[in-house]
Amino acid sequence: CCEIDQIILHLSRSDTLKKLILCIGSGDDHKLLPAFFNLQQLMVLKLQNCVFQPPVTFKGFSRLVSLSFNNVSITEEVFLQFISNCPELKNFTLIGDEKHLMGCWNSGFVELFECLPLVEHLCMSCYPVKVIHITLDYISLSTRKCISNRIIRRSFGADAIPMASLSQNLRENLQQKLNRLKDCFATGVMPQKLPMSLVHIKYLHLQGLSFARETDLLSALLLVASSPNIETIIL
Repeated sequence: CCEIDQIILHLSRSDTLKKLILCIGSGDDHKLLPAFFNLQQLMVLKLQNCVFQPPVTFKGFSRLVSLSFNNVSITEEVFLQFISNCPELKNFTLIGDEKHLMGCWNSGFVELFECLPLVEHLCMSCYPVKVIHITLDYISLSTRKCISNRIIRRSFGADAIPMASLSQNLRENLQQKLNRLKDCFATGVMPQKLPMSLVHIKYLHLQGLSFARETDLLSALLLVASSPNIETIIL
């Protein structure tokens, strides 16, 4: 819509705008102009049915305290980089599906909440965050335990090496352990809490939760167990 683009372009020329709600009701998703990403004074942002593709020079909205994405087309890489550069976020909503959350979303709760250390109000749909994302491609030499390559550098640093560089016998042995580990998670055996405590979360709303899906229930249990100060839950 050219009228929306004209409004955004006009607003981008000033540094006074602190709250923006842009909800596209129907039709094609609206691609945000590069000028939109110049709104560096934003504290509250709500987008619906938009395409979020920032320029490479975009460093996030450092003043943002409230963010709501509802069916916003965005990739995992752009999303995580964006919220990691919004350090003041306290209210966070992410509602989407495979059409809008584009590409292969492999994030787990750990990656997400490392980017949201101050979040108090959380509302999410079941997709794309998964309870457990196991891609055991590395082994820790110090512990001889397979671990996720998502946390390998933080947890074990230089002690980690790719499994591809190991002998065939050792790789087969590790693969057997991996299969048993996957079987354990399939039966509901999982970490009782996240590595970090979500001490700031007071409001939790998980949309589209199905009590018939074990992973959905485990997701809710994991979040609740990791949020000691929670006051309101909507499932």
